[in-house]
Amino acid sequence: MPKDDRGAAMRPEDELARRVHRYQDALIAVVRMRPEEERTAPITSEEHLLAEQIAEAVTAYERGLRRPPLPHAR
Repeated sequence: MPKDDRGAAMRPEDELARRVHRYQDALIAVVRMRPEEERTAPITSEEHLLAEQIAEAVTAYERGLRRPPLPHAR
């Protein structure tokens, strides 16, 4: 199958961008849980791991919702 014929769900560059945005959203949510005066402190390794786990959970959930693209009729 030519690369241009693949659906958006199968394009690696699109999936990478989605994963980055999921991690970004998760990290922002983790930082918002901090007290307001501590929000400018550097991210700790525990917060990084929590954001990664949240992003991976969202990724797994979205993959469960997405149907794999059907092969082209011949």
